[in-house]
Amino acid sequence: MINEINIRTYENKDKDQVLDLLNRNFQIQEHMKLNRDSEWWEWKYERSIFGKPIIYVAEHNDKIIGVRPFWPWQLSNGGQVLTCYQPIDSVVDKEYRGLGLFTMLTKNALVENKEKMDLVFNFPNEQSIRGNLKLGWTFVNKLNWYVKINKFYTFYKLIKNYSGFESCSLQAEDLISEDKIKKIDYSFDAGNIFRTIKSEEFLKWRFLEHPKIRYGLNIINRNGKEFIYIFALNKNNYGRELIILDYFGDLEIFEHFIKEVDYISRKYHATYTLIIKKYNLSNTLFFKHFYIPQNKKNFVVLPINQEYEYLSKQYENWEICLGMHDSV
Repeated sequence: MINEINIRTYENKDKDQVLDLLNRNFQIQEHMKLNRDSEWWEWKYERSIFGKPIIYVAEHNDKIIGVRPFWPWQLSNGGQVLTCYQPIDSVVDKEYRGLGLFTMLTKNALVENKEKMDLVFNFPNEQSIRGNLKLGWTFVNKLNWYVKINKFYTFYKLIKNYSGFESCSLQAEDLISEDKIKKIDYSFDAGNIFRTIKSEEFLKWRFLEHPKIRYGLNIINRNGKEFIYIFALNKNNYGRELIILDYFGDLEIFEHFIKEVDYISRKYHATYTLIIKKYNLSNTLFFKHFYIPQNKKNFVVLPINQEYEYLSKQYENWEICLGMHDSV
């Protein structure tokens, strides 16, 4: 059978088949309950401000039975702009698994496009990380998540049923808006770390224009200092989660941010609140507000440009935000 399978680049005519492949394989196991339709595809793959994706498909008898997209992303490091990619939405139909198609799709994508790549990064789960490591990725670290449990009994039920989440409505005062985006000062310097390039254009595309998920954005101003945070509120039949997708600004008012997040969590009856620690912040800042560490998600990198071979493999050189993850 393997000799009858064609590995090739994605073409526009493949879209409906790829969407069907993704929906029938992901709907049961996914965290967020998303309908992957043309609107979703266009936002994610055709309107990305970071450029065109690299997508390879596996085809058998004119049927798409596997897909391996590489989502474009731009990071800055020491004033340099890096062209990066993140493998996402990757799947092989059940009856074709075990044939090495995942490896073939990945190798073709990397070998045929390495000239346009500086770095590839990913957030694989426990099932897929082995495949990444075999293909040359380096495990960097577990993400430094911090969780605050707001409702203990509901939390237990929610964790036991951790799927099928849908985006919740937010009050108008909390919703992200074009006016809020325009008010943000983007001139801060993050130094020599790998970080997503934040701009009006990025926030509009990634959060404001997302066709399936509603995001909140609030700006804290204290004594001439500014702090911004972006969040999502999701629910299933067992409870609600409040996830901080990103935060940035003057760290001198970080505690004002933590207190405001507590208020937002109560306001929307969140079962738990989730934040990723970054900027080498002290653990004490989280502990004193009853957040506990949860090393929950893997982070791996594959440096293509050898200039970043060492730096990219050190977790302290990264500013990770959940906005980099495509599924929240």
